[in-house]
Amino acid sequence: MTKIKAYGEKFAMTVEWITTTNDGLTVMIELAKVAMNQGGRKEFNWNEKMQIMLSESELNLFAGLLLGYLPSIKFERPGAKWVEFTRQKKTDGREGGIFVKGFCGELHTLPVSPGVVCEIAQLCLGQLERRGLCSPELLIASIRGGCALMV
Repeated sequence: MTKIKAYGEKFAMTVEWITTTNDGLTVMIELAKVAMNQGGRKEFNWNEKMQIMLSESELNLFAGLLLGYLPSIKFERPGAKWVEFTRQKKTDGREGGIFVKGFCGELHTLPVSPGVVCEIAQLCLGQLERRGLCSPELLIASIRGGCALMV
């Protein structure tokens, strides 16, 4: 299992390569908030994490966002649970990246650096390529075409 992690001051995120119960290939997104341990040090509370598993079709669109074909995307689930990813350009000396907002009882926010965005994109493209539906070149073209329908 491959897992990419991003850490912020108040929240952390993992994006993990998973196989669904019906052998579908997708990713699980998890957000956890920081808590103080008994020694007074910060730890991320993964026992109370927010989880969103992307559907196979959502994974295509998430990959499109990571590749720059969409400016933002939001995945919603029943029970007022959602996660939103927004691309941010480099401005005023700050690097670009992706800003993540998630809600499940409380708002989670986290900036993700360009290097980690590349790792997450590689993980998602790897899952899509493993499906074996087409060549890597056609995979990128199909993602671009699908994302063009959303802009």
